Amino acid sequence: MTRRIVITGFEPISMLSPIQMKDKKAKGFEVWTFNNDLARLPSSSRHFEMHELHVYEDAVDDAKPAPDYIKRLHKGLGVPVYHLRKAKDIPGSVAYPIKEMTAIFGSYWTNSFSYMLALAIYEKVDEIHLHGVDMSREHEHAWERPSSEYFLGWARGAGSKVVIPETSDLLKCIGMYGYGDANPYELQAMARERIERLNSAATRSQR
Repeated sequence: MTRRIVITGFEPISMLSPIQMKDKKAKGFEVWTFNNDLARLPSSSRHFEMHELHVYEDAVDDAKPAPDYIKRLHKGLGVPVYHLRKAKDIPGSVAYPIKEMTAIFGSYWTNSFSYMLALAIYEKVDEIHLHGVDMSREHEHAWERPSSEYFLGWARGAGSKVVIPETSDLLKCIGMYGYGDANPYELQAMARERIERLNSAATRSQR
């Protein structure tokens, strides 16, 4: 039997609504959620919380205070909650198998999404569908997206079908290197590089 999961995040263009998530579950998908996704938690099959919970109290990094989410975790979500460790104050919590994962995949982990993908690969999931995980924001694009694409490539190499919305930045580029004419983005980048070289040369000649 084909095992299919859908991972849904927060980006509004491609994320699934609670109704769409219920439809996915009805069609046999496992729905994996993460972080303080209160609207979609009722339809979740597994939840991932790969942070110390104080990030939702102190607004660390780009997280926002989420007291209602903390209350829900402490009350219990009714599904397994993969966490940094098994926690007495999170009913249903499961310690993420980090030793097994790092033994296979190494230590390239820069976001919750990567942990989810690694576990899906480890469990030999047949299809991985992504929604609301676009990695298009500045901090994501700079240092979170590469880790995500590392695991997406691993998933495809391991034989999983990976389905990514067209609106997502994941596994997208401005053009295939070496094939076809340069597109406007490449031409613009080349012009900037030429100007920088000329300016550098002019500076050296004036010394």
